[in-house]
Amino acid sequence: MSDKKEKTLNAGYHLGRKNKYVLKYRLRRRSSEISGLIKKYYNKEIEQLLDLGTADGLMLDILNSAHSINKCIGLDLSIDLLKHCQKSWNPVYANACYVPIKDNCIDVIVCTAVLEHVSNPAQLFKECYRLLSPGGIMALTVPDPFWSNFSENINAHLAAIFGITDQDQHNSVPGIPKICAYAKEAGFAVLETRKFMLSPVGFPFEIQIEHILHTLHLDFWFFNQSAVLKKAIV
Repeated sequence: MSDKKEKTLNAGYHLGRKNKYVLKYRLRRRSSEISGLIKKYYNKEIEQLLDLGTADGLMLDILNSAHSINKCIGLDLSIDLLKHCQKSWNPVYANACYVPIKDNCIDVIVCTAVLEHVSNPAQLFKECYRLLSPGGIMALTVPDPFWSNFSENINAHLAAIFGITDQDQHNSVPGIPKICAYAKEAGFAVLETRKFMLSPVGFPFEIQIEHILHTLHLDFWFFNQSAVLKKAIV
């Protein structure tokens, strides 16, 4: 049993995603990445979509407008944030590693900027595999571990200098090889992995520049990673 605890955010995160440019930008980029993966690998009507770590449900708003989804479920471990989630998104207060939903009933699982907050990533993948219906997919994003560690070190030094509490919310940040290992151990087929988000704040023509860098295999400095996994049809 790990002695780490799940890391959660508070209602201030919701206000930030509404008002702060950087958080609004990251929400938009992650939502766009996830939406593109869903369209590519599950381009049909979605009976049930589960957003693990939904926070305030703002990504569900975006995904619901872009896809045909009959039922959205938003799960989070922060009651403060779930209060801001639309009731029609079926908010659920629970741990993402132990979801109170029956087996084989979810078509698409979304998991963005969550894996690095949980204490037992392997269990999260096993739980997602249990929940998905055969042929269902899991689309996820995780910060790049190099840039995440770099940022946390800077924040820790600033906290020490100015005498403030370090607000680090990460347990550990896996790279793509580790994500694939977790996925395969749980039984998933890995359909695609890649890096994205050249800048954490955005700039003009960023998407076009990212495309060029991908083509040249120069994506090592991107700030985020994504993956899409599939549960086999038996």
